[in-house]
Amino acid sequence: MLTLRAEQLRALDVHRQDQFLTGLEGHLQRHFPAFVAMQPRESLRSSLREAVEEAVSVGLETRGDVSVYVNLCAVLGWDFASEPESAWLGALLRDTSIPSASYRLKLGVQELQRRLALEIQQREARQRFESATDAERR
Repeated sequence: MLTLRAEQLRALDVHRQDQFLTGLEGHLQRHFPAFVAMQPRESLRSSLREAVEEAVSVGLETRGDVSVYVNLCAVLGWDFASEPESAWLGALLRDTSIPSASYRLKLGVQELQRRLALEIQQREARQRFESATDAERR
C-alpha cells in the first residue's frame, strides 16, 4: 500500500494548482490575447492566482466554474467585483440567498451577456442616428 506524507500531499496539490494556472494562462492567451498582452507574465500569474482565490471564496468549486470566473476577469477586469460598473456581478456572486455558487455564476454570465448585447444595440442605434443626422444636415 502506498502512503503519502502530508508534505508530499501538499507538494502534489501545489503542482496541480500550478498546472491549472498554466492551463488558464493558455486559455486566456488563446481567447483574450489583447488582455494578456497588457501585463507581464509574472503579473498575469499573480492576478490569476488571486482570481482563483476570489472564485473559491464566493463558493465556486469546479475547474469549469473557476475558468468562467477568470473569463469574467478578462472581460471586465481583475477587480470587476469592486468596480462600480460591474459591482452588481460581485454582489450576485456573493448572494448566498441563491444557494448554488455555480447557479449564481450562470445567472451572472447570462445577465452580462444581456447587458453587452444591449450595449451593442445602443451603439449601433447611435451610429445610425448620427449618420441620419449628418445626412439631414447636408
